[in-house]
Amino acid sequence: MAVAGGAGCGLIVLMEFLLIWFVVQSMFSATLPEGLLVRVKAPLQAQQRKAVPLSFVIRNNGDQPFTVRGLTVRSSTRKSFLLDQPSPAPTVPKTSVFGTDTWVYNQTVAPGGNWSVQLQATPLQAGKLRGTVEVQVDRGVRQARFTIVVTEAEAATDKGKPKGSRVKP
Repeated sequence: MAVAGGAGCGLIVLMEFLLIWFVVQSMFSATLPEGLLVRVKAPLQAQQRKAVPLSFVIRNNGDQPFTVRGLTVRSSTRKSFLLDQPSPAPTVPKTSVFGTDTWVYNQTVAPGGNWSVQLQATPLQAGKLRGTVEVQVDRGVRQARFTIVVTEAEAATDKGKPKGSRVKP
């Protein structure tokens, strides 16, 4: 019985090794589709905590179709922006794992065609903020980078009262 258990564990370890090897090999040997272009449309300026549109145009200048599998936002971008409300809607709800948000799509882009997706980006802090969204296609990942200069949110003011003045109860 102990021999069978040991052989089973050995087989599982071997299968895990082969799976990891396959994933690593695929990552390093994957080539992006020829003609894949990703353009980001983002406002140059925004106000803290006020949503702005962030659009991605994925173009196919190649001679073969490719499929956009999804969009991913990593934790480094999530520290600066809340990204939500994708349009068009993804095929499954957003998944969030280990600080990474992913929206799944299966959108084929024909040669000479393009496909667009828009997110609402809410800056979480003031300053010159940079973000990256990864566009996954069937044969790799293309990073789309954007920069937005964000001003502080305006402090709430009472009607006719200057900022910093107090209202008597």
